[in-house]
Amino acid sequence: VSLMLVAAFSVFLRAGEFFMFTRKDVEFNDWGSEAVLTLHASKTIAKKSVASVERVPVRDRLAVLGLQLLCRDLLPGDKLVQITTQRFRQLWRMAIQVLGMNDFNFLPYSVRRCGATLYFRQTGNMEETMLLGRWAHLRTAT
Repeated sequence: VSLMLVAAFSVFLRAGEFFMFTRKDVEFNDWGSEAVLTLHASKTIAKKSVASVERVPVRDRLAVLGLQLLCRDLLPGDKLVQITTQRFRQLWRMAIQVLGMNDFNFLPYSVRRCGATLYFRQTGNMEETMLLGRWAHLRTAT
């Protein structure tokens, strides 16, 4: 789960999205320096009238390394994250409590928002941030 959280942070995945990925949904370039995640059913896709998939590029070195470790020894249909969303939320609450962060209201969705905020602060490019985060409207991205 921690390896997937790094990838989720780097490409602004929604909390439920990283539980959908199977090994066949992750492709690496020939050098192993980049990955592409294929989303088959996400909030953005559900709003489109034509059934499609979304492909999310992963360029952060640590996130790519984490995905490589997650994919190692998995068969194409195997899930990358092999716990339920309910168990993840239990672990999340426990981690927040152990770290003494209860007062900050960190939710799993905070991973997406914090990743996007960091990216925007580093690049200063809101259009690129929205594109990577798959936000259609500025209002929902801010």
